[in-house]
Amino acid sequence: MQTLDEASQKCPQCCCSCTTPFFNSTISSRNTTAKLRNSSAEWRHSFAVTTTSSIFPNTQFTNHESLPSLHESFNEFNKVFPQYSDTEQVDYVRAKDYFHLSLSSQTCLDYIGIGLFSCSQLQHPDSSKGQLPSSSVPQTPQFQPNCSDAPFFSIHSKTGSLKTLLLHGGQDSEFEGAMRKRIMSFLNISENDYFIVFTANRTSAFKLVADSYQFQTSRRLLTVYDYESEAAEAMISSSEKRGARAMSAEFSWPRLRIQSK
Repeated sequence: MQTLDEASQKCPQCCCSCTTPFFNSTISSRNTTAKLRNSSAEWRHSFAVTTTSSIFPNTQFTNHESLPSLHESFNEFNKVFPQYSDTEQVDYVRAKDYFHLSLSSQTCLDYIGIGLFSCSQLQHPDSSKGQLPSSSVPQTPQFQPNCSDAPFFSIHSKTGSLKTLLLHGGQDSEFEGAMRKRIMSFLNISENDYFIVFTANRTSAFKLVADSYQFQTSRRLLTVYDYESEAAEAMISSSEKRGARAMSAEFSWPRLRIQSK
């Protein structure tokens, strides 16, 4: 077995023009792949180096009294990372549509699996129209009574079995039927091939998958979550009750790649 360098040295002059580009393209492809894999780690390393070397460099903090004020630290941070001011658009969205959280002294860190509605969604549809201004974050708007009466972190759901609804269908309300048709039209799928079931949250959706899957033919269930997930735990519990053998993928630190062995 010869290496690429040995093969290129022993290759006749007439064929070097044929083989060398292939070798170069292979090496270039590998380098590109490695560069892409290392990009996220390089960005994290660069951020850490820039932060420690630019914000209060060569400064030792011996106790809490020696720490700079929040205002001073924030100004220094903005000098080093001026692009951070672009996130003011996010602050604007919160001030405009989720100001009821601030008024009630509540903070929602993860609202993917639960129903957190904005005030504009709970009011008249026309009130949510408008463009995001390019100016700084505006003042919190006046609190609306109809928004204060609405639940922050919950939605109304119908009683009944989701599995039965999935297998045999059910009676839709006018709103549900219109929503289902609009989603299926957007996804360009046919009602003859697919059926949509609305769930209250992600946990209900994951459990529905476990309750409906035919574990008689394949009993293995592999989850690939690198964090604790209530929805995944509900799916695993329901699957094991139906005879499934649940396994969780293992990840390698620090890039959190799935271990193949």
